Amino acid sequence: MSRATSLLSGGELKPRLVGASKFAVAGILTLGISLSGLAIFSGVAAASGPPSIINGYAGYVPGQTSPNNQFNVLTLVSGGAAAVNTSSLVVVTAPPGSDGSVSVSTTSSTGIITMTPAATASGVFSVTFAYCAPTYTYPNAGECSTAILYYEPAVGQDMGEEVHPLITVDVYQMVYTAEVQPATVVSGGTYTVYSAPAASTVPSSEGGVGVNYAFGFSAMIPIPSGVTYVPGSIKVYGGDANTTGVTTVTYCTASGTGCTGNNSGNYKTTNPYIEIQLPSSVHINGGQSVTLPSVTAQFTGSDPPGTLIQEFLTEFSLTSNVQLAGNVAVDLYPTTGSSGTPPYQAPTALGTTEVIGAPNAPTIGTATSGNAQATVHWTVPANNYSAISSFTITPYIAGVPQSSTNFSAGSVGSATDPTPGASDNYTMAGLTNGTAYTFEVSATNSLG
Repeated sequence: MSRATSLLSGGELKPRLVGASKFAVAGILTLGISLSGLAIFSGVAAASGPPSIINGYAGYVPGQTSPNNQFNVLTLVSGGAAAVNTSSLVVVTAPPGSDGSVSVSTTSSTGIITMTPAATASGVFSVTFAYCAPTYTYPNAGECSTAILYYEPAVGQDMGEEVHPLITVDVYQMVYTAEVQPATVVSGGTYTVYSAPAASTVPSSEGGVGVNYAFGFSAMIPIPSGVTYVPGSIKVYGGDANTTGVTTVTYCTASGTGCTGNNSGNYKTTNPYIEIQLPSSVHINGGQSVTLPSVTAQFTGSDPPGTLIQEFLTEFSLTSNVQLAGNVAVDLYPTTGSSGTPPYQAPTALGTTEVIGAPNAPTIGTATSGNAQATVHWTVPANNYSAISSFTITPYIAGVPQSSTNFSAGSVGSATDPTPGASDNYTMAGLTNGTAYTFEVSATNSLG
């Protein structure tokens, strides 16, 4: 805020400027999605009443037209299978046919929603599903709950390595991950990132050698510089029949239990990282699809406004049991996917959050006199990477605030141009001649 003090006397305004600069941000802006409650739940089910279900996210590969995402929605129910009638799982609202189709299957302890994307699917779409309390079926009022499962298009990262089963082979694997995060976060604020791996298929052969099965899946996502992980914030849910409930996700600062990432050389990382691991006891046969669980984690960003926070997949490893050669370790890193020894390259950003801040204080100029009015001039401040949407002028009499006037920022080139550095003005009418006024000017963006 900035202030200008003026005196109206006999229709003449005599301004005097008072130096002031202040603004306030009330709380932390929450943008995008709120996913901090997602988890694989355990505990005692409620005796009665509708189950508690939380919305979820899953990734899909645009253009892929085979079932590529099985999502165990029981992991979204507080209390797990004991809290619901699993056979009550039903799709309430399906996605448009141009996006895909869904089906459900249930057992006494599981509920699976299978999505088959259409070739034209390219954006975000959703499925509304319902679960009911034990012994009830949808739509029994008061005993059923609905939730939404959002499908996000995944980003592909080509990963590669030279391996040696029987002969030297260059192995490439496209790994798809849907990353959901807020577009912006206030500097110093906490935000949630949701990572949803799309389903992938274990190759049936490597370099002409048949693959019996693969195991020991592990993916590593480094924590960006300038970002601090919120302890205990990792939540895991979803996956398929092979991965639900057995996959571990660990915040790693060094090698150790649950932290096997190779963090030196090439485009590996020296930052702390989050590692998603499937136990080596779980075997995925060659040619079989596998979906790792989805993960949420919270972070606090301390970088200044304008900083872009990005997450990357920098390592994907597994062990293949191949015919004649036995177990072969495959440690994949970002690559161009071209022929020859896989050349390492900078990884593809899975998602981006921009750090923003409240506007700086406008710089007050002059206050031009008039009959029962005053025209206040100011220079538009830096918006700190969130566009200024409005201005507020508050007149003061002897330090006591009078009624404020709030008005939307105008177009570029107007008297209320929101462009930083622009020279703006606004005429305050309805003032009393002969009274000294102090005018306070403030700018507002999405943070206040």
